[in-house]
Parts: sequence; structure tokens; C-alpha cells
Amino acid sequence: MEYTSVTPVQRSSRTKALGLVALALVGTLVASYAVFNNLPSQTELVKLEFETDSIELIDLYKRWKTEYGHNFDPQEDAKRFEIFRNKDKKIREHNAGNHSYTMGHNGFSHLTEEEFAATYFGVGSQHKKVSTHTANAPSTPRILATVPTSVDWRSQNALNLVRNQGTCGSCWAFTAVAALESYAYIKTQKLPALSEQQLVDCAGGTYGNHGCGGGWMHGAWAYVAANKGIASRSAYPYKGIAGTCAASGKASALGFNLNATYPTLYLKANSSSALISALTLRPVAVAMDADTLQNYRNGIIGTTDKCTKTVNHAVLAVGYNTASATGAPKGYYIIRNSWDTTWGENGYFRIAITGEDAGVCGIQQYGMIPN
Repeated sequence: MEYTSVTPVQRSSRTKALGLVALALVGTLVASYAVFNNLPSQTELVKLEFETDSIELIDLYKRWKTEYGHNFDPQEDAKRFEIFRNKDKKIREHNAGNHSYTMGHNGFSHLTEEEFAATYFGVGSQHKKVSTHTANAPSTPRILATVPTSVDWRSQNALNLVRNQGTCGSCWAFTAVAALESYAYIKTQKLPALSEQQLVDCAGGTYGNHGCGGGWMHGAWAYVAANKGIASRSAYPYKGIAGTCAASGKASALGFNLNATYPTLYLKANSSSALISALTLRPVAVAMDADTLQNYRNGIIGTTDKCTKTVNHAVLAVGYNTASATGAPKGYYIIRNSWDTTWGENGYFRIAITGEDAGVCGIQQYGMIPN
């Protein structure tokens, strides 16, 4: 289906038909431009049949390839165009519906859902489980009776620019590093740039992680504690592929040591109160079902949007706002991703706060911070 706008005008049947054809052609160009540039139509939308391989859609695909630097051989190009066409239809249908977030084309528009998940996700039940609390573990961040109405650690200069994990399932390492960087800033007022690649290469084995094959943040912090630090990103640069550990001789850029016995503090599971309280202290590493994120552009992933509670992607919660919003009657979390600043809201997205439950897309199940 295609969307365009029409203004009811009394014409003869022939003139009316010709007018609709002309408007459909113009509307196709406008709608394609809006999808590519993530601009919702401001006029009434009317569904009309359209040619799926229209000149306008082909032109949109060509401009998308130029924008994201893709160049496929003819056979692969035909396959990727078919996927792109299906994505375009999904985006249009979503944006024409009653949703609190907008979809748009991005660098992932040529990937199937299965390809996307296999390439960009990297946390879940197949990796090291989240540890249980022990009787001697230090207290987790307590749940506060009163909290500020909003917190945003970006405004405190406690975060570096969003980085890009590339085609490596290293979201766990990027989230672990971003949490360490913000923790370092809060402790020392210095914001380091730490090495995700060191975690990808070195925090496997007994730490339970699998390089580009996924992992968990607490395993990363256990490695950092045992290693007595982590190198800077410039000393151990990111390559986006798993390699042999080369940490020997590289000085720590963290500025302090994590707790050797308890390098991770775990939030109370399935609790918005626990996550909000912890966010008043510093950013919190979380996990979620990220299937909704492939074509996310902006807005709030709301309480009625479809996703599961089975987590597959690690991200960093960096703030919240408890003011009621469309799709989020209790407010929303501000979440940092690891797919570059060109994705989403400059690398971030928002997702609704719920209550004492798993949360939208499971976002409230596995909160943790380095200790």
C-alpha cells in the first residue's frame, strides 16, 4: 500500500480520476521523502494501491545505498532490495498507526530480522547467567522514598559520545565500558575513554563472555577487577572482531580499582522503583528484547508496543523522566545504545516506565552497576 493526501473537490468522474492519479504520483514522492528523512506526513493519509517496484521506491533505495555506503553485486542487490521494500512497507504502516514512536530507514534496512539479531545482539540466556546475591554481598542501591522528577546524566557530561559496535555482538562490552566511564567520572571528575576491544579479547573463559558472540556486563567487570583496571581506547583500539588478548603492559585508564570480591552490584529485579532510584546515583547497565529497535527513529517505545521479555541486547540507562507522555503514562527511561550517533535519537532511545514488573521489552529485569 502507498499513502498520499487528497483534498475532496467536486469534479466530473473523469477529471476526478485523473486528479487522483496525479496526486498519487506526487504523494508517492512526498511519502518516500518523508520515510527516508523520518518526517511524518502532516496531512490526511489515504491508502492507495501502488506499484511495489515503482520508480520512486527504486530511487529511495538508491539514495539509501549512497547514504550508507552500500554497494552490492547484482544478485545480492536484488535480494537486498526485496528486504528494503518489505522494510519500507513496515515503516509506512507503523507510522500511519497509533504509536508513540516513529520508524525510519537507517543502516539496517537491508537486513532481515534474523540477520539483524544474529549480527547486532549479544546478551541473553546462552551466555553467563546473572549471578545471584550472596549473604555477604554489599547492599545494592536502596530504593528511595522520593526521587527527582527527572535525571539525565548526559547533561552532567558523564558520558562520552555514543560509539558503534559494528557487526560484532559486543553490546555487552560497550555497555560495560560506558558504565565504567560514567562511574569513573562520578568518582574522579575525569571522563576516560576505555577499551571495549580489551573486553572482547580478554574477558572470556572463566568470565563467561564470548567476544563477538555475546556476553554479560558483570563478567566484564569481574575481568576488570581481576586485571586491576582496563586500558584506554587509544592504547587498545576497537577492531570489531575478536582477537588474542593483548592487555599485557597496558596501563589502566580507569583511575581506581573495582571491588575484587564483588565487582558488580545488582538491582532488585522487575522494579521500576529500583531502577529509578539507582539512576539518581549513576547510569545503570540493563538488558532488553531489542527486536523493536531495528527501524526505530525517535519517540517513546510505549506500554502497548509489542515485544517480549526475553532479553537479547545490552544497553545503558542514563536517565528518566516521570512526567506522563503519550504511550508512557508513568514517564520514560533514556537509554544509550551502541549503534553510533546516526541511529535513533543521536544514538539514544526512550522507552516507557511501567511499575514493579519486568518492564517494556524486559528493560527492568537485569539492572546492574560496577562496584
